Amino acid sequence: MFGELVMPAFKTPSTVILKHVSVKTIRFNSGGQMLRDIRLCGTTFKNIPDTVLQLSGVVDLEQSHSPMRHLQLSVLRRMNSLVNLNLSYNKIQTITADSEGVCCEKLESLNLIGNSLKQFDFAVVMYMPQFQRLFLGNNQIATISVEANKPYTGKQRFCSWKSYYLKRIEVGVEIPKPPCVDYFAKLNGITLNHNKLTTIDMSLFERMNVLDYLDLAYNPLKSVKIVKEKVPISINFSLLKGEAGYLYDLPPEVFTRV
Repeated sequence: MFGELVMPAFKTPSTVILKHVSVKTIRFNSGGQMLRDIRLCGTTFKNIPDTVLQLSGVVDLEQSHSPMRHLQLSVLRRMNSLVNLNLSYNKIQTITADSEGVCCEKLESLNLIGNSLKQFDFAVVMYMPQFQRLFLGNNQIATISVEANKPYTGKQRFCSWKSYYLKRIEVGVEIPKPPCVDYFAKLNGITLNHNKLTTIDMSLFERMNVLDYLDLAYNPLKSVKIVKEKVPISINFSLLKGEAGYLYDLPPEVFTRV
């Protein structure tokens, strides 16, 4: 194992890729100001290295196939250019939201495929104004919820845009937007394939107004509960898949309407 790996100063926007390297620490000369893409695959880091978390210019960050077990989103506060975060195939079991809403203002994509999650609280991405895609496939998720662990104390004001979207559909023209940020403002895709979900209450996704893709394939689904007027307005229920995977839609008897 290397004690410390020192990266040279880069003069142009650059990418650093480390694959299957055993190293205790990594250091970037000149603060890594020109780094835009960092990929750490198969390293021994149990957490995202502190020196990486200080890189404010990084747009794409990957730390995969590592012994990482917990994700604390508040540690990303200094990475204010981060758009895509790939933490696939680690050992992550728990995720803690940033209750102050400082981190992840530009984050669009979070990849958690192949971890050890048994439950997932969508509130961790509820207050990210640019967030679009969430990948949760190949975990052990049996329970999903939308319950913030701590009260949101960020500076931006949030509210639901559901009535705005419904009114715009009704009148067929653009109308004034609400003076606030929508919850899950741009979240349009969630993959939950290859998990252990047996029941789904679609009202959990109610505030996700632009969600149009929900992948539930290869879950042992027995019941999908639909509560009138409490469903994501953009979703197409006829496209949902279940235990049989992508070959078959869920049969009608799985759905319960209230």
